[in-house]
Amino acid sequence: MGTSSLTIVKGQHIVLSVNWFGFILQWALRQALRHTHYLTLVTIRATRAHVGWTVDIGAPALTDIAEVVGPTIRETDLIGELDDGRLGLLLSHADDAAALRIIQRFGETLGDVQFSVSLAFVIGAACCPTNGIDMRALVAHAMSHPVLNVPARPPVFAAPSLLMTV
Repeated sequence: MGTSSLTIVKGQHIVLSVNWFGFILQWALRQALRHTHYLTLVTIRATRAHVGWTVDIGAPALTDIAEVVGPTIRETDLIGELDDGRLGLLLSHADDAAALRIIQRFGETLGDVQFSVSLAFVIGAACCPTNGIDMRALVAHAMSHPVLNVPARPPVFAAPSLLMTV
């Protein structure tokens, strides 16, 4: 995904780069505050066990995860990469209750997919204005308050060149 690229996921959603996602998130926050509507930032951290350590997966794999969760969100919601390598989803007009329903769908969807490596997911969320009114506060809240943990499934070895098989 890199710092200047956009990736199209199955022709439906665009995965925004770090810079684009940050820019649009700042704009959306201003709009949410101006028009007094909710905006929720959801973060997905994907990790795998590697030689006794838990490591975050790299940016190329985030596109595959976006392909999995993309169909579970509305066309108006945005998917992008955060500074720390997490996947971010911007849910407009979604309060805590609406975001929780969407996060449950993410968990079910991610739990049903077998990847070529064993991946675990931690999903966090923060709502504007409830949990903060700027990007830094929302990201910090979402990272420090996980909403859902999706345990790792055994990997699929049939397709070693693919990260994901459904």
